[in-house]
Amino acid sequence: MRLAQHDVGPSYADELASVGYKITSIDELVRLRDHGVSVRFIRDLRSLGYANLSIDELQRFIDHGVRARLIADLAADGYHNLSADDLVNSVDHGVSPDFIEQTRRLGWGHVSLEKLVQLTDHGVTDDYIDGLAKRGYAHLTIEELTELADHGVTVSFIDRLQAHGYKNISVPDMIRLSDRGI
Repeated sequence: MRLAQHDVGPSYADELASVGYKITSIDELVRLRDHGVSVRFIRDLRSLGYANLSIDELQRFIDHGVRARLIADLAADGYHNLSADDLVNSVDHGVSPDFIEQTRRLGWGHVSLEKLVQLTDHGVTDDYIDGLAKRGYAHLTIEELTELADHGVTVSFIDRLQAHGYKNISVPDMIRLSDRGI
C-alpha cells in the first residue's frame, strides 16, 4: 500500500539496481522516489565522474539543486573533481556559471570556490559586479567588492554621487561616505 502511494513499484527498484543501488528498504525506496532521484539523474552524474555517491548524497544533490548540467558547467569553467559538499555549498550560496563568468570579466582568472562563496555571502552578485563595472569600477579586488557590499555601497549610491559631480571616488572614500550616511 505505502509503495503504491508513493509510485514505487518493482521496476523502480530494478532500475536502481541496474545502476548499482540494490535497495531493500521500503523507506529508502520511498525516500528516493519522493525526492525525485531517477536512474537518468544517477547516470548523468556517473558520466561526470560521480559514480559512487551514497543514497544520502543523491538525495542531497536533488534537494539542493545540484544537477548534472551545473557540474558540467563548473567543469568547463575549470572546477573539476569537486566534492559533494563543495557542489552543495556552491549552489546554496548562489555561485553560478554566470557569476563565475562575471569574475573572469574582471580579469581575476580562476577564483577558488571558497572566494566565490565569500563574495556571494557578502551580497556580491553578478549584477552588482556588472553595475560597478559600468560605473567605472571594473578592476576591483575581491576584498574591495566585499567591503563595498558590507558597507552598503550600492550601484544607486554611486549613481547619486556621480550625479552630484563626484566621479572616480576611491573605494575607501566611498565606504567612508556610505558609513556617514551621505
